[in-house]
Amino acid sequence: LGKKIKSYTVVQKIATWAQRMFNLAMAANPVMTIVVAITALIAAGYALVKMFEASAEESRKNTEAIEAGTKAIEKQGEADKKRIKELEKSISQEQQLLKVQGADKKTLRKKEREGLSDLFKKSQKLRNQANKDLEKSIFLEEYLKDQGFEEDDKRFEARKKQTEALRKIRDSTQQDVTKYYEALTGLAFKYKIEDLKAKKQALKQDETDFKNKVARLKELDNIL
Repeated sequence: LGKKIKSYTVVQKIATWAQRMFNLAMAANPVMTIVVAITALIAAGYALVKMFEASAEESRKNTEAIEAGTKAIEKQGEADKKRIKELEKSISQEQQLLKVQGADKKTLRKKEREGLSDLFKKSQKLRNQANKDLEKSIFLEEYLKDQGFEEDDKRFEARKKQTEALRKIRDSTQQDVTKYYEALTGLAFKYKIEDLKAKKQALKQDETDFKNKVARLKELDNIL
């Protein structure tokens, strides 16, 4: 609408000039001058139509470009989400393989920390980029408002949809960041619990072994 208003202002000047020509012609009265003035008025009307056609065509192209951009953004967001999930699965499978191979506790925990750290950094990078894209889209949306675009204008609606798509991606990546950060920072507590359970299990096993030893000694005493 802002560009339309500017275009309309230019056309107004053309129309004013043409009207002035016509008025002069009427004052001067010669038939030929009147014909020239009428031609000028027709030219002004033609310029008006063409200018609005060009403005409408430009607006349509801009709207289509924004809509295409939104589809590309959504597709990229889905691809990024899929890559994070695949990485998470790969790290989990590596952990399982190491356990089957008999890797020690130190190696397993090191690999787990490295895997979660990698997931956290990658999701954080995606979140930061989504934030930048969202801020840019919000700025462009505000710019359209300042230029006089109404909220029911197709171009403005397309921009709002793109902003919403970017907001969803930002929120989704933020959830991943929070998830992996909490998992990463919770490792120390997790390992402490595992160590306590292992220690308790070892004590229980020692107690069982002691009882078995006592039972065997009693059996020997009975035999003797």
